[in-house]
Amino acid sequence: MPPTEVHLIGEYHFDLFAYPRYQRAFSLLQPDTISIETDRERVAAGVESLKLFLEAGYGSYKEAIKHLPSFNFEALVALHGLAGVFAAKSYPLKQNPVTIALIDSLSVQTKGTIEYTFSSPANPTEENENLEDWKGFLEEPNPYEKVLIEALGRDEWIQYSDQGLTIPQALLVGLVRISACANRKQLSETNLIMDRIYHLPINLSNHNFSNFEVQRRDDAMLEQILSQPGKVIHAGGIAHFFGNYHNLYERLKEKGLNVTRHKLIEFEGNNQQP
Repeated sequence: MPPTEVHLIGEYHFDLFAYPRYQRAFSLLQPDTISIETDRERVAAGVESLKLFLEAGYGSYKEAIKHLPSFNFEALVALHGLAGVFAAKSYPLKQNPVTIALIDSLSVQTKGTIEYTFSSPANPTEENENLEDWKGFLEEPNPYEKVLIEALGRDEWIQYSDQGLTIPQALLVGLVRISACANRKQLSETNLIMDRIYHLPINLSNHNFSNFEVQRRDDAMLEQILSQPGKVIHAGGIAHFFGNYHNLYERLKEKGLNVTRHKLIEFEGNNQQP
């Protein structure tokens, strides 16, 4: 039996306030099922990465949780790809139990590419290509890249370029630094800049996937969503629902489902108040 109602929530994957926004979305929409664009492998990797980071800064995970302000921890959770999962797991504690479905939609090859991109500096064989990427990014940034440059500051970007990081690596390093160290006002100011991405046209050229890969992932998510009961929230990358192609939202509409799409920023509440 297909779902009675579907709400698609699109996130920009570096949304520092994704965790409280998802909490608010789940509380307002009260789903029977929450499906999330991830899988157990990536959740486990995200948890391990977060723990290692906190242990390096505080000596132990428990010590970090004790001393790190909640808004910093929530931002770090988001940057490790765990916002939707953590928010979904906390939701049934306050409401009726819900089904949580983790949708494995990435190929092994794509997972490997993501792992390399976000964990390893560019190697010498890629140095020339990396330099060309940086030159275009710093000298002729597109609207999406202009937001990123403003969020971290041009000097910090140049520093990461000199260190040999790729652009995605530099973004992650910069945002992790801010998330761990900034006070709530500073964190809010950074995320207000990043939030402009939600208002830009969603162009697949800004993402690290081919059209074929995006469509293949949509196929897997479509099948999973159609198999879930009751009112369903599906949380995933914003491009899948608002992208400039025959996207997942359009395909679900064609199935005759009662489907609504949202951008995660719609559920900001008072999260950004200093």
